[in-house]
This record gives sequence, C-alpha cells and structure tokens, in this order.
Amino acid sequence: MREIDQMAMEAAKDEEKLSAFIGQYEFFILKNASRTAKHYVSKNDDEWAIALLAFSDAVKKYDYERGSFIGFAEL
Repeated sequence: MREIDQMAMEAAKDEEKLSAFIGQYEFFILKNASRTAKHYVSKNDDEWAIALLAFSDAVKKYDYERGSFIGFAEL
C-alpha cells in the first residue's frame, strides 16, 4: 500500500487528519480544479471551494481495493 493511500484511508476516519491531508495536497487540488475548469483556479475562486468538497468526498469514498487514491481523486 502506498503512503498516500494509507493517508487517505486514515483521513476518512479523522477530521484533523483530513484537514492536514488537504493541506498537504492543496497543489494537487488546485491543479485538478484548474484542469477541470479549463482556466487558472486560485484559493479565492468558487471553484476552489467546490474542489475542496470533491476532494473531501473522494477521501471518504475511497476504497483501496479499487486502485490508487490519486487515480480515484482525479476523476
């Protein structure tokens, strides 16, 4: 199991770990939000809030047996 997969599974059960996990992966979240929106997204944009919700939802729904967390979260 990769470290990020383990971190995602732990973050799904603990709000403090989820907050720290989000902090560590802000660049990933912003990059994917920008790619999806097809324009640059900053933390001041509405897309940032939507991306945070989507990332948190991905953490909570992630199943290790179905593949890597990064692959799942990028969907």
